[in-house]
Amino acid sequence: MRITDVRLLTGDGVKVLARVSVILDEMIAIHGLAILPGHRGGLHLAFPRHKHSDGTQRDTAHPLNAETRAYIERMVFDAYRAGQDAK
Repeated sequence: MRITDVRLLTGDGVKVLARVSVILDEMIAIHGLAILPGHRGGLHLAFPRHKHSDGTQRDTAHPLNAETRAYIERMVFDAYRAGQDAK
């Protein structure tokens, strides 16, 4: 799996720094990721979730291991920082 595109949309600037879509192998899109401020001043990547009628939430897409999560975070955060530097 290879991330071939990262698309950033504006967040609210407070709770959500950016909304994100990633394209995998130029064939699959995952929408609804969010870059949030981290608890210790860094960044946190939240994956899309679905809220059920009983109030519970469940991820609709997420990495299955730490290595894949680290790869996705690196690609998304690099794109986000590059966009911030360009401003």
